[in-house]
Amino acid sequence: MPENDKNFCIKSQGSICCIKNNEDYQTGFFCKVNYKSIPFKRALITLGIWLSKKSIIIYYLKNNKLIDKTINLDNRKKFITQKDTIIFIELFENDDIENFFELDENNLKEKYESNDIILLQYGIDNSSPYFSFSSGKIIQYESFLYKTPTLMGALGSPIILGNNNHYLIGIHLGKKNNNKSNIKNGVNLYSLLKDI
Repeated sequence: MPENDKNFCIKSQGSICCIKNNEDYQTGFFCKVNYKSIPFKRALITLGIWLSKKSIIIYYLKNNKLIDKTINLDNRKKFITQKDTIIFIELFENDDIENFFELDENNLKEKYESNDIILLQYGIDNSSPYFSFSSGKIIQYESFLYKTPTLMGALGSPIILGNNNHYLIGIHLGKKNNNKSNIKNGVNLYSLLKDI
């Protein structure tokens, strides 16, 4: 991975979180949203398995310290997409979250075929979350297939365009059909948002 991409990953640690659901963990990320169909400007974005929950526990890095926080879901707006696959949960100023990716419509394009990507994720070691990142390459952008190493807990991770562009372009869903060839699939934000 190029040095500038590594530096971006280290700088972005506070923009992602680990979400705990009983004994299961997954990754989410904090994002400034400027998109006409989404009715709020700051969001926690992740997979939509939290729809039936009243609250979630998140872990994230702030000032080099792992913070745990309970997010009450009752009084927040939610924006749910793609058959409940992806959920945008409203964040408030008093949530005290400082680091955000930006969802910029101008950076979402129809084609990012064969581009390098970065995946920021949380893994779990002895029930403790830890930050990690990996790099890979897009195989097919439209159906969003790519090759990159992932950890248990990476579901919901942000996928960022590499090589110094650092645009948020997708969300990680998992392995493609449980295959062993390291091909993963995710949600391409271009196709997700152009239809709403």
